[in-house]
Amino acid sequence: MIDPPERVPPHDVVAERSVIGLALANHQPYVPAGEMFRKLTPHVAAADFYVPAHAILWAALEAMNARGLPVEFAAVAAELRGSGQLAQIARDGTAADGAEYLSELA
Repeated sequence: MIDPPERVPPHDVVAERSVIGLALANHQPYVPAGEMFRKLTPHVAAADFYVPAHAILWAALEAMNARGLPVEFAAVAAELRGSGQLAQIARDGTAADGAEYLSELA
């Protein structure tokens, strides 16, 4: 008997990237860094992301926000580097590529 193909849950990688980019965005003067993230948190959780790297990033944003840290690119990169997770979001498994990927999202 042939096993049925694995079902892939519905997902949209571009939408995931956009949500993370929006959360990190700070394009308006006089708007505190992370303000958009705080508006998104009631609606989005790390478990909502299909791409594991995106779930790692969102969980880091949630943890930083809970500790009162700024939710912005440099702080997120430092957080992920300090926890050893920067390489986990990389396409090639290196921290340098993880930082590059994060910068593409921000």
